[in-house]
Amino acid sequence: MVVNASYDFYRRNEKWILLLLVLLSYPLFFYRLGDRDIWAPDENEYIQVNREMVLDGHWIYPTANGQPYSIKPPLFNWVGSIFSSLSGE
Repeated sequence: MVVNASYDFYRRNEKWILLLLVLLSYPLFFYRLGDRDIWAPDENEYIQVNREMVLDGHWIYPTANGQPYSIKPPLFNWVGSIFSSLSGE
């Protein structure tokens, strides 16, 4: 029976290969894991803009608490407002 040489290599070095994969994946998944909150601190401001967009109809020029909100382009708010109006909220 002929055994594939690469398969034999992986069987002998299985633990080392796994350790190498874990070490290489550290920068992708675990580096600076707790540096930033999951929820952004200004998330309530985005929600207020979406709410006013749906209720008051300020789709072209968004407002937050009745004041013009020109910090970011309105595409993000348009998407959020459309999904919130589709769900009925």
